[in-house]
Amino acid sequence: MKAIVTILMLGILVAGCASHGTWSRSDLGAWSTLDTKIARDDKAYYLEKWGEPLTRRNTYVNTGDDMGTVNGEEMLWLWKSDGTGPSDQPGQGWELFLEFNQQGTFRNWWVGTYRTTLTVADVVAATRKFEYRFGEDLMRQLGLSSEQHAIENKRFYCSRPPSRPDRKCEIIQLQNAVRVISAVTFEADTAARNLHDRLASESEVQALLESYRSRNLAANRTQRRLATPDSVTPQDSRLSSGGFLGRGFLGPYTPNAYGPGINSDATGRPFIWQPETAGPKVFDPFLQVQPNAYGPGVGMDQYGRPVRPACPPGWAGPC
Repeated sequence: MKAIVTILMLGILVAGCASHGTWSRSDLGAWSTLDTKIARDDKAYYLEKWGEPLTRRNTYVNTGDDMGTVNGEEMLWLWKSDGTGPSDQPGQGWELFLEFNQQGTFRNWWVGTYRTTLTVADVVAATRKFEYRFGEDLMRQLGLSSEQHAIENKRFYCSRPPSRPDRKCEIIQLQNAVRVISAVTFEADTAARNLHDRLASESEVQALLESYRSRNLAANRTQRRLATPDSVTPQDSRLSSGGFLGRGFLGPYTPNAYGPGINSDATGRPFIWQPETAGPKVFDPFLQVQPNAYGPGVGMDQYGRPVRPACPPGWAGPC
């Protein structure tokens, strides 16, 4: 249960963002002026100003032999979520790499991936605290809100895998991981209450996560096998069902394109299937839907309930 959320996300949702990448000025907030804090000083300056780095390693130049020749050093510090300075949380923050030559003169810098010390147990506890409501309050509690990371809260699509490393993409994927864990926690707790009058244990939540992870991977492999024109039959085509989806979403759509239960319509917009039931709307990422079963735009889930396309929980864009 001590698996870090970023690791769990890689297994459940996506391949993840690369650890290295050049800086992009499309990111806003303090990050857009980070280069003013990196004044091309020598190595000694940064060691005195920022302290000992998290890691340091030699860099090599290819000289034609197996080992190569040392030509400098790369150092890694962790940086605060909003880009205002070195992280004050041990083991948590954005990777900031600085590279120096053998004389200690500054050579290059770049931002890598986000490191978090969150565990599945942390997400489960926060989910219960907010009564299974997925949204900005939950993200803020876990330190993963767009505001905390100085990321604009507007419509954004992350390619899978991304075409280039991107801070916004990284946070969206972490938020999607939390969304899945929250949904599974609700399902596990509901079953445990009904059967045993208690909340689910950590091992029960983890077992359910692993079960759906395996199921999702198997479904994705099947979908890839059926994606070639020669192998698609009328029944198989439901995996990428066409037709009118309703509420402005257009078919054909791709199931689980952005994670379990988060589909993509023909334009790339994410959507979920929402049952037409009274009371609070709960996101269930594991519905099995036959589109248009009850008419144009109205599908049927595995329980026979009518379902319609809806925006994913916490989605800020118009639908």
